Amino acid sequence: LCDFAADVRAPTPSAAAEIAMREKAALSQNLINADQILLRHLKQCIHQHRLKLQTITCQPVISDPYAIIGQLMQRIDEMGPRLDDSLKGKLERKQHTLNVTSRQLETKLVSQMEVRIRKERLKGLISHLKAIDPKNLLKKGYAIVFNEKDDSVMMSAKDLNPTTKVRLQFADGSRKAAIYE
Repeated sequence: LCDFAADVRAPTPSAAAEIAMREKAALSQNLINADQILLRHLKQCIHQHRLKLQTITCQPVISDPYAIIGQLMQRIDEMGPRLDDSLKGKLERKQHTLNVTSRQLETKLVSQMEVRIRKERLKGLISHLKAIDPKNLLKKGYAIVFNEKDDSVMMSAKDLNPTTKVRLQFADGSRKAAIYE
């Protein structure tokens, strides 16, 4: 059974021991070589990782993070006054624009108020003129007496004598009349 299971057949047990020892020595040497290769590879990996770690730790962010934060804080401090000046300038420009617009609106408002006041005055004057317009008085039943000779308005009854020829103006026309008394 052992003969069928073995890869190599030896004629004697001592020959089998020699073969096994040679195999053991070869396997042992293979293990030593593999161990050395593995150890060399492991050292290379460790060396590469150390270099990467040194490169990373040399970065300013890792080596001195407060220096970068300090630089950023300094930039923020330097930008603060410029930002204040910029905002003040912008605010002043907006204030100036607001003042100009306010004055323009005030001028327009005053102008509109003046126009409105003038319109109201004009309406009042028109109403007054309509009230005293002789034609409107004629529509109320009055008549205007004209001297037919010179077409002048007769203002008083004293100006009329029986020989005066007159013309009476009504709202819808005129008629000649004679004075008897």
